[in-house]
Amino acid sequence: AVRQGIEAVAAGKSASVEAVLLAVFAVLLGKVTQQEQFVLDAPPDRAIRFSIDDNMEFDDLLALTQKGLAARAGMDGTASTDSGMAYLQSSLRLGFAFTQEGVSIPDAQEKGYGLFCSVREQEGALALHFVYDPQLLGADTVQDWLTYYGHFLEGIIEGAA
Repeated sequence: AVRQGIEAVAAGKSASVEAVLLAVFAVLLGKVTQQEQFVLDAPPDRAIRFSIDDNMEFDDLLALTQKGLAARAGMDGTASTDSGMAYLQSSLRLGFAFTQEGVSIPDAQEKGYGLFCSVREQEGALALHFVYDPQLLGADTVQDWLTYYGHFLEGIIEGAA
């Protein structure tokens, strides 16, 4: 049901499923870290800068996310890849990947991510998975964040209905 709901939200907002998933992940990170600005790696070759405050509408964030992903895919050169912008104050390197079943996801621990979110299409559903550095984040914290991410996705679906 979540996959179909996210697909409906994406279609209704002229965005990709990946953009919806990434924008919701960005909202989650902004809330749980209390950071308004951060950079998320979207392998294989782009870092997307987010600047989110309490007044930002989700539709605006989604449009910016879609633009950043289009630039990553080489369709538009406007996404920021400002490597000079600081990551979270904790130096937590963040990553996100959305893949189809059977497509490999980068090895997040090998690449040095503090937190990496992978969403994979799997057997007609979406499988959410966080990989994290246990020296930077506790297992309970990461499990809570994963639960919140699921709730945020459900909230976006309900809000669009």
